Amino acid sequence: FFLRQTTSGREGGSAKCCCASSLHFTNFDNMSKQQAAVAKDKGNKFFQEGNYPEAVKWYSEAIKNDGSNHIFYSNRSAAKAGMRDWRGALDDSNQCIRINPGWGKGYYRKAVAQLELGQADAAKQTLQQGLQKEPQNPDLRGKLVEVENHLKEARKFCGADGKPLTGHALAKAEGNEFFKNGKYEDAIKCYTRALELTQDPKERATLFNNRAACYSQYQNWSKMLEDCNLCLELEPGNSKSLMRRGIAFEGLEKYKLALADFKMVLELEPGAKYASTAIVRLSRLVQ
Repeated sequence: FFLRQTTSGREGGSAKCCCASSLHFTNFDNMSKQQAAVAKDKGNKFFQEGNYPEAVKWYSEAIKNDGSNHIFYSNRSAAKAGMRDWRGALDDSNQCIRINPGWGKGYYRKAVAQLELGQADAAKQTLQQGLQKEPQNPDLRGKLVEVENHLKEARKFCGADGKPLTGHALAKAEGNEFFKNGKYEDAIKCYTRALELTQDPKERATLFNNRAACYSQYQNWSKMLEDCNLCLELEPGNSKSLMRRGIAFEGLEKYKLALADFKMVLELEPGAKYASTAIVRLSRLVQ
């Protein structure tokens, strides 16, 4: 913007330039907000399609153009949750609350992430804080009931020290309970959550093995094979995982590979009856 200096002198001309500069930045700010709105709409489209990585990309673009809008952080938190990036979802929900502490959905997003991260007590506190802002919010009230039920169930699972289990140990115990009761889909969800909460190699090997056992109930041989391989990368001599991988290979009609695994099981456990029977059966098929 260029303004002609008047005869009122340097002071008057400077004031007009300042006004022009202010107008320039106002227009620039409005343009950024418009670009942010366009990016948000694109993010919403990809979110509705279940394409969460693309949704995150466009919500990030919206934030780049307008970092003062709490909704953009809330939406990106939801998209990261769709990707099971719970720590990222938690970070964005915290930023959403910082920008607009009176908006209930920010607390809901945060509680969802906390619960998945094994922080049920913290999730309860977050929901209670949200309900102080929006006492009648149905999402917050419903989630609070869910979290309280979760905490009630969690008290059933205790460690050797008698204290309630938390984190990945609790998720694993819940998975084992679901498996025992034939609720394999729920068990898979619990084992998956436990894997997200621990990097301990021994624990992860056990969790991959347990999840493979769930997939075997549905004869999902590909998923079963994938988890067995992940387990065996961590524990190459795990006979239980070798047995399950052999079963998966047989289900996929990869008989030579199945036979090799069952032979390895028999070397590790000479009395393994299932492996012995499988070797006899498969030996006829690969001749």
